Amino acid sequence: MRQNCPGLKNKASLVARLILGSALLVTQLVCLSSLAVGQPVNPAGSDPTTARAQFRRPSSPMDAPELSAQALAGRLLFYDLTLSASGTMACASCHHQEKAWRDGQSKPLDRFGRPLLRRVPTLLNLSWAPLLTGDGRMDSLEQQALDPITNPRMGALSLETARSRVEQRLSRDAAFSVVYRQAFGDTIVTSDRMASAIAAFERSLVSTTAPFDRWIDGDEAAISPSAKKGFALFTGAARCSTCHSGWRLTDDSFHDVGLPDADLGRGALFPSEPTLQHAFKTPTLRNVAVIGPYMHDGSIPTLEQVLLHYEEGFSKRASLDPDIKPLTLEPSDRADLLAFLETLTSPEPAQ
Repeated sequence: MRQNCPGLKNKASLVARLILGSALLVTQLVCLSSLAVGQPVNPAGSDPTTARAQFRRPSSPMDAPELSAQALAGRLLFYDLTLSASGTMACASCHHQEKAWRDGQSKPLDRFGRPLLRRVPTLLNLSWAPLLTGDGRMDSLEQQALDPITNPRMGALSLETARSRVEQRLSRDAAFSVVYRQAFGDTIVTSDRMASAIAAFERSLVSTTAPFDRWIDGDEAAISPSAKKGFALFTGAARCSTCHSGWRLTDDSFHDVGLPDADLGRGALFPSEPTLQHAFKTPTLRNVAVIGPYMHDGSIPTLEQVLLHYEEGFSKRASLDPDIKPLTLEPSDRADLLAFLETLTSPEPAQ
């Protein structure tokens, strides 16, 4: 069994989310059972017509999530610059709403102005992600929420100092105090409450309906003929849906896709597992046209160059995922795939 299957302790929280809709339930259960045996969720060569169902997004209420009291408190903390030693960094410094909740850079800069190792991922649709970060080292948004605050290269605060700064803000910011009290019943600040609030806000960041979704639901005019051909390639000869499956277009698994860099990814956590060396989590393709640069290291500037990577540019090392095989695309095929990927972009609600 591959070591990239989500931990059992995530099962309860995942199942709780699955009840949001029967379509989501089926998609996630298929994903989990496939991960357990290390098999792709959607085998290459699926018929384009029957392949549509697995990509159907959950219906409302997730189309227009309402911010809970905790999420409102988390939003204020998400933008709070005082939760960094320099007073110049916040979660929002790297996750910009207008850039689909990432920063648009190949790599973010740390508090010393030096580039970090990996690019910033989008925060969209993480409520359904069983493991977080490119190497899957975190298993909840609560765990991830405090990491940038305490990371020596980012916020560089102790949790005690961070709590003290939130307490100070509560004492001087009446509006924040009201929101915080509504969220938790009083103004006692704990690390768990800070993490819960930020995580609640991040769970509210759900991509809205895209042209692709309207097409999946039967509106044949929602996407172009070129995009429809691209979808047929995506689920067929190009084998993209082997890893980019489900409504979020990710199998939530980890693969070495042959980038020529030294970062071991999930392999650093599982050094004795050959298949996980240089393996990174499959990124979502939701809003993919506006979340470049691409790959875990931000090394590929455009989507067209990503396709070229899978055609001819990957490193053929021992840990390369067996599903990564040479791909030959005609220019028209490449254009069709790009047209399809463009249909995954949706307008995001104001937060």
